[in-house]
Amino acid sequence: MLSRLVLQLEWDVRARFWRPYRNRRGSAPVLVWAPPPEAVLRAQDEWRFDKILENWNALWDALQAWRDCEGYDPERWHKVEFRDAAAAAEYQRRCDELGLRPRKPS
Repeated sequence: MLSRLVLQLEWDVRARFWRPYRNRRGSAPVLVWAPPPEAVLRAQDEWRFDKILENWNALWDALQAWRDCEGYDPERWHKVEFRDAAAAAEYQRRCDELGLRPRKPS
C-alpha cells in the first residue's frame, strides 16, 4: 500500500513539474524540471482560498447552535459572503444598477 502511494506521488510530481525536452540532435526526450506557469499557480491559490472560505462557512454554520449562548461573539463568528472588498463592492454596484435590494448577511 505504501509503495503504491509513493509511486502515485512520484507520478504526480513528474506530471506537474517536469516537462519533456529534446536536445538539438533530436534524440529521445529528457525530463527537465520546469516551474508551473503563473496561471496554474494562480488557479491553485484561488482553489485554496475557496476551500478556506468553504471550511470557515461550514464552521460558522456548525456554531449557529450556540449563537444565543453567553460568550458567543457575532462580530467574530460571521459568514463570509465575498472573497474580498472588491467583490462586495461589485455586488453592491450590480444591485444598485438593477434596482435590487442587497441580500442581508446571515
